[in-house]
Amino acid sequence: AQKKKADSYSDFKSRSSQSSIAQLLRNAESVKDSNPSQALTFVQEALGMSLAQGDILSEAKCYLLLGEINEQISEWTLALENYNKAYQRLAVRYSSSAEYVRTLRGLGNMYLKLTNYNQALTYYRQTLELRLGAEEKAERQLEISEVYYQMGDYTQALATVEEIKVNQKVAGDVLL
Repeated sequence: AQKKKADSYSDFKSRSSQSSIAQLLRNAESVKDSNPSQALTFVQEALGMSLAQGDILSEAKCYLLLGEINEQISEWTLALENYNKAYQRLAVRYSSSAEYVRTLRGLGNMYLKLTNYNQALTYYRQTLELRLGAEEKAERQLEISEVYYQMGDYTQALATVEEIKVNQKVAGDVLL
């Protein structure tokens, strides 16, 4: 068994020089909506290569993509697990990355789907503390409003929508 693991590790190491992790992730991203199964294959290979190389950022990107694929195919618990793995890897050194923002949003989405409203609010609010464009910020506020709505707190849901402080065009785009 150890020999097989060593051979597998060596195999990943040698393939890592042939095709890049970034390319595999781009491939997965491009087919995740149309062919989740193929996307999972790309991510699996990228994850193996990331682990073999000790590349934490690429590993986190793999878990993020796995979470997004799982979310798309309505595997909420598995998506939550993968978003959490991405979060653990991104939170310390990569908290200003776009992947971190996507991970927080994914965590918020999954906790909302699983009706853990307080956790959903926690992660959506964390995204608001980051540097976001006006439209992104408005979208996160809308998601927070949705949490309150699903909780049955219609007053707070409405108040959150009214807090969206963006120009008319952005507000119109987000609210339509």
